[in-house]
This record gives sequence, C-alpha cells and structure tokens, in this order.
Amino acid sequence: MKNIKYLLFLVLTAALLTSCFFNPAVEDTASISLKLNPGASSRALNGEITHARVFLLSDGYSLLKFQDGNYHFEAENSSGEIVITGVPSGNWNVLLSLGKLSEGVFEEIKYGESGEIFLSPGVKNEVNIALKESPFTVSATLSGKNVRGVVGVGTKVYATSGNILYEGASSVYPMSEIPALPEGYSINSLSRGMWFDNGSSASELWINTTKGIVPYRGGVYKTDFPQENPVSVLKSGAMYFPVDEDRELPAILIYYRRPKGFGGIYIDTENLDPANWEWTNVDLSESLAGELIYDFTIRKDYGYFASSIGAFRLSEAVMREGDSDIVAQAEFFSIKEGGEEVVVFSLDFDEEAGRLYIGTEKGVYSATPHDTEVLANITRIGNTEGYPFFRVSVSKNYAAFLTVYDLFILDKSTTPAKLYKLRFNSGFPGSITGMDWINDGETLVLSGAGDRPLVPFAETTGASPIGEGGLVSLDMSKLEKLEPIY
Repeated sequence: MKNIKYLLFLVLTAALLTSCFFNPAVEDTASISLKLNPGASSRALNGEITHARVFLLSDGYSLLKFQDGNYHFEAENSSGEIVITGVPSGNWNVLLSLGKLSEGVFEEIKYGESGEIFLSPGVKNEVNIALKESPFTVSATLSGKNVRGVVGVGTKVYATSGNILYEGASSVYPMSEIPALPEGYSINSLSRGMWFDNGSSASELWINTTKGIVPYRGGVYKTDFPQENPVSVLKSGAMYFPVDEDRELPAILIYYRRPKGFGGIYIDTENLDPANWEWTNVDLSESLAGELIYDFTIRKDYGYFASSIGAFRLSEAVMREGDSDIVAQAEFFSIKEGGEEVVVFSLDFDEEAGRLYIGTEKGVYSATPHDTEVLANITRIGNTEGYPFFRVSVSKNYAAFLTVYDLFILDKSTTPAKLYKLRFNSGFPGSITGMDWINDGETLVLSGAGDRPLVPFAETTGASPIGEGGLVSLDMSKLEKLEPIY
C-alpha cells in the first residue's frame, strides 16, 4: 500500500505540473498588459536584452500552456509593452524573464514576478513587475545542451551531455571536452566517489554508465572496476573507513542506485583486485512497479535511502558481511506531518552539524542520526512547507533545496539562518538534472536539460517547459543582493 501511495503521488504531481491549456468562454478570458522597463543596467543599455518570456503559474502550482503549445509567451521586445490576450481569468503569478535569444536558446538577464494576483475577465489587467539581475553565471560551452549531470571533485567540476564529458577548473566557464569513454559505454550520470590514497582516501570522478561505475582516476578510465557487476548505474557514492577498533584494514563502502534496485560492496586494502569482488545487487523489478530508489546518502556506518517502499538505512556491516536478504536488514524510518507519513525524495548530510537534511513531498526537514531510533530531533525548515522537494545538497555553510520550479538556499553561516528563494525564471537551465557544490562549498552548480520532464521519477516524457538545457553556477556572494524570505 505504501508503494502504491508513493507512485500515485508522483502521477498526480506530474499531472499538476504539466497542466494543459483550455479554451474558456470569451467572457472568462482576461488580457495582460506588461510595461517593460529593464532599467539602466549596463547589460540592458548595451542591447543584450532582446527578448522577453512570460510564464503564468497558477495557485495550484502548475504552468499555463499557451495556444501555440509553449508554456511561455515570447516577445521580441526589450522595452515598451507586452499584451497577452485569451488568458483564463483567475489567480495567477505572472513570471517575467528578459534576456537574449541565440539559436533557439534563451539566456535570462533580468527577472521578476508579480506575486499572486487576480486577472479579471473581459478587461486588460495592467501588471507591474520589479526586475532583478539574474544571479546565475552561464556556461557558454554547454548552453542549450541537454546536460545529464554535474559534480565537483577537488578543484575540478565535471559535466556530461550525451556521451561527452566536460571538465572545468572550479567554474562553469570555460569547460572543455575530455577524452571519450571506451566504445560501448553510455553515460547515465556523474557522482563523486573515492579511492585509497597513501594511507587515506581521495575523491575522484565516478561515471555512472550502462555497464556499471567507471572511475576517472589520474586521467584514465578504470573500466575493470565493474567487470563482475555490469549493471546500469544511476547514482553512486562511497565512504572511507580508517583502521579503528572495529577493523584492522582501511576500507571503502560503495553504494549505487540502479533501475528498480540498488547494491554495493565493501572493499578493504587486501582486496583491491576487481576480479575478486563480490558485489551485492538487489533487483526488485519483478515485485515493484515504478522506480525503487529515489536518492541515497552515506555517513559513517550507514547508508540512508529514500525509496518507493519508504525511507530506510542500512548498516555498513550488512554490506561487509554480504547478507543475502539485504532488504530484511533495513531499518525503516518516517517523517510525519499532521500524523501522516510524507514521501521522502532526497537526502544529504551536514557533516559539520551532524544533521541529515530530508526533502519530502511537503517540505524540507532536518534530523540527528540516532543509534536506536534511526533519527531524532526532527524539525522542518521554516517556509518550505507545502512544496515537494526532489533534490537536497549541503555544504559547510549552505544548503540547497530544489522543487521543480524553485531553488531555496539556506545560509547556515548566519544567526539566525537565512532562507532565500529563486524561481526558475531567474535562470534555471531547463529541468534540473544535477546539483552540487564547488569552490569549498561557496558555489552551487546546476545542470539542466531541455528534453526531460520536470518531475523526477514520474514516468512521463516530453520537453522541459522552462528551458532549453545547459549548466549554470550561483556564487553565494550573490545572496547579498537578494531578500531572504526569512
């Protein structure tokens, strides 16, 4: 029953977020008049702003689909007035982006929104919107490309589009191609993994492919890594264990997410030959419909998973011992709102504070890991209630929470903490496919695609309604120019 509830939630969410345009009676339609004033910014004065895009977001959190089939109204006009007719009357939030259009790819330069207003039928509704500069930096190399993922490793940032890998020096600009994977490998996504290094461990790029995890180590693809476990991997991660009272040898615990399943392996320094590894591979495709594992994160002795059968954690001892019935060893936990369990979609740890951040269908929560209760001191992050959060990513001073339309940034370095909110029209590169921190956690990078639906995990297809794809970064110093929502 729990699995059915989760899948039903995804189906309903997908339906809400991809609303269809309808033709109401004439007396029920409204028109909008937008007076454009880009302001005296140097970018506007230099003629960079050439086009405007207008989105209408309903109070039911869905975008209006216009009669031309697009989810935005576009005008080749950087100043003057935009008039939109035939809009269903009712409560709408009018979202405006001003920018430049080049070869079918729109780059936001200024943005703003009306807030919820009522559009009266039969009249021209004048809408005034205060505009701000987009805080995002765009990768010119990947602009307009369907970027499947992004990850920071040390001083590098990596991204992938199609089967091509790109590398940059802690920046989204410039990015350059790196040598291609061997023939026969198709890239699903990128992850930050780790491997043994001079008595400790070092982070490295892991490429999640249709033939398993392929580490990129010292400029070389380690295709022998998954040779005994060539499953298609969607996400991977690892945790290093030094010698202590519980183990005589340093070890690395690996987890991965696969279609309709998950798995992993425990490796110590006496077992470094991939030919001898015995991977744990849990395949539940015959017993469960839809996607099984939404997300996972690893901390110390446990892996924490968000799944269609509930949220749970697994001890590293389960992977080390290779228990055949791994699901039976899972410790399930729940987040409740009003006495009802809510769906958990995303997880990440704040190592500094020892808190787990949890993205759910009804907000973001944080909790303290507990030996016997799994989680303790569960609290909801203020002003996130009511939103479904599909991605969570945490750095030392900040945490990023992502819905399909909004990016929330929590500044933990201030007392009290401050929360900021950016709508997609501020510069999202299409439907978000990846999110990570670089530059010691002071810069957030987002990858996006124009050929992906908005809602992750839901079995829907189609182009993104909010952008053409690409890679952008957001430096946290830009928060000074934004107003926190609390």
